Amino acid sequence: MPPILSSRAPRPRPSRWWTTLGPVLVGLAVVAGLTACEPAEVVVMPCVRVFGAAETAALDARSAGHHLTASVWDERSHCRYDYNPQARVTTASLFKVSILARVLRRAQDEDRPLTPWEQDRVWPMIAESYDVPTYDLYYDLGGLDATNRFYADWGLHDTVTPSDLWGSTTTSAADQTALMRLVAGDRDELLDEDSREIARSYLGSVIPTQRWGIGAGAPAGWSFVNKNGFFPTDCCRWRVNSSGRVRGPAGSYDVTILSDQWGSLDEGIVGIEGVAHLVNDALGIDAPGAGPFGSLDLVTPGPRSVTVGGWAIDPDTAAPVTVEVAVDQGVTAVAVPADRSRPDVGTAYPLAGSVHGFGVTLTGLEPGAHAVCVSAFDAVGTPGPDTMIGCQLVVVPA
Repeated sequence: MPPILSSRAPRPRPSRWWTTLGPVLVGLAVVAGLTACEPAEVVVMPCVRVFGAAETAALDARSAGHHLTASVWDERSHCRYDYNPQARVTTASLFKVSILARVLRRAQDEDRPLTPWEQDRVWPMIAESYDVPTYDLYYDLGGLDATNRFYADWGLHDTVTPSDLWGSTTTSAADQTALMRLVAGDRDELLDEDSREIARSYLGSVIPTQRWGIGAGAPAGWSFVNKNGFFPTDCCRWRVNSSGRVRGPAGSYDVTILSDQWGSLDEGIVGIEGVAHLVNDALGIDAPGAGPFGSLDLVTPGPRSVTVGGWAIDPDTAAPVTVEVAVDQGVTAVAVPADRSRPDVGTAYPLAGSVHGFGVTLTGLEPGAHAVCVSAFDAVGTPGPDTMIGCQLVVVPA
C-alpha cells in the first residue's frame, strides 16, 4: 500500500493573544524540571467524542427496530469507542476474516508462503466473498472445534460458531475490531508484519460493489481496507456488517459495525454507513499540523506568589514543548519546558510518553486578584498554532 500524504498545507503561526514580551524575570523563581526525553518521530492524539450522549441518542432513534452496534480502536491515541457494546449479531461473511487469519498463521508457523491451493481460495473468499472456497479452507483448518479454539486462544470471548453453518457465528463488534487489529492492524501477537501486510493486500482487493461500509465519509486522500458480511435470514432479516481499517497521514483506526433486522441490503448499507460517517467525521483528522493540547491542573496562590502546574503535548512529536505562564496578560510571564515526569499522562497517551509535565512559581506579585493563563508553543519546525491551555483567576495574599 503506498503511503498516504496529507493534503493539509502548513498553517502560519498566529500571534499570541497578548503582546510577545522579552524576558520578564525579575522576582520570578522557576521550579527546575527534569531532564527532557529525546525527540521521537511518533504521533499522538487526544481522545475525542465519538459516541457521546447526543450521538448515542441519534443512533438509538435511527436504529429502532434493528440491532446495531459498533466498536472502534484508534491506534494514534490508544482510545477505544463503543456503541451498544452488549449487542451480539451473527457475522454472515465477516466470518471469513478469521479464516484469513488462520491460513496466514499456519503458513507463518510453517515458515512458508501461501500455497497455490490456499491462494486460489483466499482471494475469492475475501475479494468476492465466495462461500465454496471458504468451506474448503474451513475444513482444511480443522472445522468447528478448531474454529472455536481459535477464538478462545486469541481472546475473542464473545464469538461462537455453533455449527458448520459458519455464517451463523455470533459475535460482538469489539471482538471483530480486536480481530481486525490482529489481522491487519497494530497487534503483532498473531501475525508478524509481513503476514499482516499480506492480509491488508487481500482486504484491499475487495471488489468495488463490496467496498461500502466503514470507509464511508473518510477524508479525501485517505485509504481503507475492509471485509463485509451480508445475508438475509428468517430470524434476523438482512444482516449487514462491515469491519476494516481506515488509514490517514497520522496513523490508522480499526472499525466494526454490525447490524441486522433490515428490510433490504440497501437499507442496511444506509444504516451502517450513517455510523461510519459519524466515526470518520470524529476521527478523520490530521494529527500532524495540530497544535499542542494539555491541562492546567494547579493554580495555587501564596504570599505575593502563585504556583502553576499541568502538562502539555504536541501531537507532532514526543519531545517536550515549551509553555508560557503569564499573569495579567503578560505583565509577568515566564517560559518553561514541559519536561517533568507525569506517569498519569503517559498512561493516557502512551505514544507520547510521560515526560510532559510543567511547574513554575512566580513571585513578586502584588496582593489581590490576578488572571493566570498558560499557553503551549507549537514544536519548532512543525506546522500548527500555539495553543491556550487554560486560564484561572486567583487572589494573591500579601
